Amino acid sequence: MDQVQVHPTGFVKSTDPGNPTKFLAAEALRGEGGILLNGLGRRFVNELDTRDQVTDAMNKFCSAPDTRARHSASTEEIPKEPLTAAFLVLSQAAADSFGHGALGFYEKMGLMSRAGGLEELAAALRVDQAVLRKTLQDHDSARDKGTHDEFGKSVFPQSALNPLTPSDDKLQIQIQYYWGIVTPSIHYTMGGVRFDDMARVLRAADGAPIPGLLAAGEVTGGLHGANRLGGNSLLECVVYGREAGRQAATLVTSAFSA
Repeated sequence: MDQVQVHPTGFVKSTDPGNPTKFLAAEALRGEGGILLNGLGRRFVNELDTRDQVTDAMNKFCSAPDTRARHSASTEEIPKEPLTAAFLVLSQAAADSFGHGALGFYEKMGLMSRAGGLEELAAALRVDQAVLRKTLQDHDSARDKGTHDEFGKSVFPQSALNPLTPSDDKLQIQIQYYWGIVTPSIHYTMGGVRFDDMARVLRAADGAPIPGLLAAGEVTGGLHGANRLGGNSLLECVVYGREAGRQAATLVTSAFSA
């Protein structure tokens, strides 16, 4: 039961940053080009690394931003914020690739905001604009060269810096950045009751099946080891949920036939 998977990106809601229940920031946000920044406006990790590596980097290099000042004009008292948090930032290209339907949902939920340009983004994040620009430029430089960056990242789905208009070197008004605040969140527990390939729960003492007791999904333990691969939890639910249903049907049929 001590094997718990932490997801690096749970959204910090603007109006309720202290809420212990977080809404998952889909990994596709990073997979389509979103980047992670610390409170100084600098990257600190390969955004496409494994969940545990990204989480460890966040805990090491990030302290929680002032979510109240950045997101909400509410005058209500807000509970203590997470100790660790980072900015998740998408360029227009990354946002287009991810899809505006889902982004619109995140915005409606108060989980993400927009910034019309680099200056506005720096102001919203309360970071130095020059530092932020260099961070995005360094990311895109490695992308353009096709090399690893300083964090070992070699796959760069989209540019991090929005394009400039050639006439006045100002960011186009219709091109925006999308950003939110994320924090590591408990996502999955690998531990649970012992069970077999027939979805039968086993006694701890002797490993024998407990009559009539079946299990499937996250309540079970032992299938994934110390950590699980992304997506396998749903596969587990389908496979063992179906098997548990079959076994339950067999038990009921046998009981009525007796």
